[in-house]
Amino acid sequence: MDRQTIEFNYQNTINLVRQLESVAEDIKNVSDQCVKNSLQILSLKWNGENYKKFFSKGDLLCSKMNKKTGSVVVIASTISEIARTIYEAELEALRIAEERAYQARLAEEAAKKKAEEEAAAKASSNNGKHSGGGRY
Repeated sequence: MDRQTIEFNYQNTINLVRQLESVAEDIKNVSDQCVKNSLQILSLKWNGENYKKFFSKGDLLCSKMNKKTGSVVVIASTISEIARTIYEAELEALRIAEERAYQARLAEEAAKKKAEEEAAAKASSNNGKHSGGGRY
């Protein structure tokens, strides 16, 4: 995986986390404003035992919605932390892979240079030897 792909994946994840947080905030606002306001308006026109039961259930609904919203925020935060950890690990793995590739290229170049030097030395020593062994 290359750096650009790692960055792209991380940014996509963070954008999704932000969307999740936004949805959680919207749900909380609906719970806090719309449902509670509706219950308050109803309380002005509706009295009696049935209203108290209904209001109690409505209040319980708001409470559960807020609790679930809090859970969604915690989940979004956890996803963000995991994404950051993965992002950093992928960048480190990429750095290690690039370093190993660089070291391998250096070793290959050094081996090639050594082989060339040995071949040149052998050729040089062969040129210095006389063939024939007799006198002229």
